[in-house]
Amino acid sequence: MAIKVNAGEFAEAVKFAAGKINKKRKTPVPILIDRESKGKLLVTDANYHAKGKVIGYTGRFSKGVEVDGRQLLKVTQTYPAHEELELSTDKKSFFIQFQKSKIILSRLDKGGTKTVKKALPHIKPPEQKPDSLEKRTEFDHSWDFSARMPMPPEAVKDKD
Repeated sequence: MAIKVNAGEFAEAVKFAAGKINKKRKTPVPILIDRESKGKLLVTDANYHAKGKVIGYTGRFSKGVEVDGRQLLKVTQTYPAHEELELSTDKKSFFIQFQKSKIILSRLDKGGTKTVKKALPHIKPPEQKPDSLEKRTEFDHSWDFSARMPMPPEAVKDKD
């Protein structure tokens, strides 16, 4: 596989797919680079496939590849936006070639094991416990404050 992509588009797609990277955490941020259709390359997060961008490419592209988004982001932002990058892979590495320089990044899907797509986390509001019957104030009962005064009968308008 050897394809050519625009460096600016590729860097923008990687930045979008990687999202905000926490610099304190050193765990890899898996990015999936896969073919969407002929001439269209999808760069997305490998965990959820939730956010990604489609960019154009020329050349032959056979299989998707997973790489560390943290390293890929650092590398792709160093190239001029109007230039072309040549991307290629082998079984263990992902290559980025610009003119005479070649950078090798290790693949996260070595041996064909890809990151399993996870369901999007759905954050639910905390469950509210129902008020117990003992806490409810009823007519002619005392209020629940320090004075412990009974409710006056003239304050009650409707008893039902």
